[in-house]
Amino acid sequence: MSAASEEGGMDICGDGTVMKWVLKEGSASSERPKAGDRVSVHYVGRLTASGEEFDSSRSRGRPFEFRLGSGVIEGWSIGVAT
Repeated sequence: MSAASEEGGMDICGDGTVMKWVLKEGSASSERPKAGDRVSVHYVGRLTASGEEFDSSRSRGRPFEFRLGSGVIEGWSIGVAT
């Protein structure tokens, strides 16, 4: 398991390839997004080995919007849908 999981991340694929941190959870009555739904997310991309940030929607001041399963990075569709 990666160091990231030791810091509270969820290993949602079970092999360390997709890690997820929930900063603000939706309400229990909220539906989970499904394939084809348009979603808006903030993200921070970090290198596993060093933790160095290489990309961030937060530093640009606007979330990234995409449709689940639309060819965006597969791990994002997996992470957002879980």
